[in-house]
Amino acid sequence: MTNRMTEVQCPHCDSKLDANTGVNDTTFDTGDAARPGDWTVCFSCANVLMFNDDMTLRTPSLEDWSDTDPGQTAFIRRLRQAIGTLKERHEQ
Repeated sequence: MTNRMTEVQCPHCDSKLDANTGVNDTTFDTGDAARPGDWTVCFSCANVLMFNDDMTLRTPSLEDWSDTDPGQTAFIRRLRQAIGTLKERHEQ
């Protein structure tokens, strides 16, 4: 389920983002809405982001990355690759 949220901007590409979809290793759509501290990937530029307490977006710090489970890091990498593949197919 896509969850609507107050519009925010990607700090990398300035895309306007107004929805999120919870995903994990096994489920494309968990139905979970994003919460502060959750990881996300901008669908426009595929940069990795995190939600702040006020639900704006920021670039993860080195500390965020070092505190992340290796499995989650690998999943984020696969998700970024999938977004890149979709964008390439769309541009053809």
